[in-house]
Amino acid sequence: MIGFLSLQLVEQELRRSEVWREKVKELSDLNSRRNWESALIKQDLLITVCLQILLNMSEDLRIENKMQRKGLLNLLFNALEHSSSSKLNNSGAIIERLISFIPPITTSNNRPSSSKENETEILFPLFSLLFNCSFELTSRRRMVQCGLVSLLAPYICDFNIALALMYQLSMEEDAKAMIAFTDCISILSNLLFNQNNNNKQINLKNKRIQLIKCLLINIVLEKRNAQLICGTNGQGLDALMSLIFEIEKCEDTLTVKIARNIATHEGPTREMFGKWMPKIVENFIIKLNSTTTKENSFQNYTFALECLGICVLIPEVDWLELDQNFEILNFLKNLFEKIFDGNLNKFGVINDDLVLQAVMFCGTLASHNLQMAEKVESELLPFIVEIIKARQEDDEIILQSIFAIICLLSCGGNLAKRLCIEENEESIIGILLNFLHNKNPKICQLCDKALVKAAVNEYILPSGLVLNSEELLRDSEFLNSVVAPIQGR
Repeated sequence: MIGFLSLQLVEQELRRSEVWREKVKELSDLNSRRNWESALIKQDLLITVCLQILLNMSEDLRIENKMQRKGLLNLLFNALEHSSSSKLNNSGAIIERLISFIPPITTSNNRPSSSKENETEILFPLFSLLFNCSFELTSRRRMVQCGLVSLLAPYICDFNIALALMYQLSMEEDAKAMIAFTDCISILSNLLFNQNNNNKQINLKNKRIQLIKCLLINIVLEKRNAQLICGTNGQGLDALMSLIFEIEKCEDTLTVKIARNIATHEGPTREMFGKWMPKIVENFIIKLNSTTTKENSFQNYTFALECLGICVLIPEVDWLELDQNFEILNFLKNLFEKIFDGNLNKFGVINDDLVLQAVMFCGTLASHNLQMAEKVESELLPFIVEIIKARQEDDEIILQSIFAIICLLSCGGNLAKRLCIEENEESIIGILLNFLHNKNPKICQLCDKALVKAAVNEYILPSGLVLNSEELLRDSEFLNSVVAPIQGR
């Protein structure tokens, strides 16, 4: 009964409060305005006392459920506007309790307007409420559109819940762009790089540090954020790579994932990786080799996979020199042999991920220069062909395999001619023709591009003629009438 009366009182006084506030705005007489403002303060105290009663009663789960069914949540959202700190505190505390009784979508349309109060006891329940609502897509996007990112940034250093909320918001592309115009990057960099050196192992497992890394993984996908992390002279990237290889001793995959996402951006940020590539190559080779000898094989595998992913994205380094120092092609050859033997399965390694990255790396190496492309053709191309035949159901692997072939064909000269010389179904041309009518349009487009490159390299075409591989496949008479094989010249 007391709870019901308190609820009615809150509802009635909130309704009266809106009317009174509008009346105060219309008053021009100073004394009358002061009287009404005094009445509003007393009314605010009355609502605060009622909310305190409801807060005390809400410790009982059954009463909490009744409050939610009676529509208290909507009243509380209204109470958050034009409120005193004590009233805000009570409202936020009750909302935090009631939020667990309803799905996020029902509360997403009733979010409170941002409060200007900075007291810790107010911010924590407010951030908790926003965090719970952020799991619903529409609500999260509205938070971003309302500019919550810039308002939240100053608090991520002091509130773990604010850090978690920023992570939720960072899933939106607009939020990633907004973060570049806040102090978020500098705050996160300081938190990550200025860990206590005496507690490295403790910090490595610290949930807060892990959350910081997860947030950075998301936000560096925005090019401007990646540039801010790296700094003008690469000092930020150097600090990150030192953290990976020297402080953490290659034990945390999340940190190297940050570096991998930074490497996705073309331009100066990629060039900054040059001096770290020997270390990256060395580690992915060592870690993958150690998956068969250590108990933590999966951890080594995931770390190596991220390092390999960085190598795939950095074509600007001298891969010939790195191959001489680390025997990269020989390692890839042995890796493909193990994959076909299935030796990596006994530790639960996900072979498809490794195959995909290895094939993509072949494309990166083949596009480096003619000398490296010839090495890839002689040592790795047979494995790529076998992968195409064995993994036909995996569109992504097929796409990357065909792209690697295109990189080889793009070198031209004798290398490209050798790829086109055989005329059977297992030849490069035969494989490309088989995939030309694949249900995946991207595969068809790549095959078309590869066949055109093959035709240009293998045959001399009349000037001005544009050759299309669809015409090659449909009409053999077209091929015979238009092209003259080099072998017959």
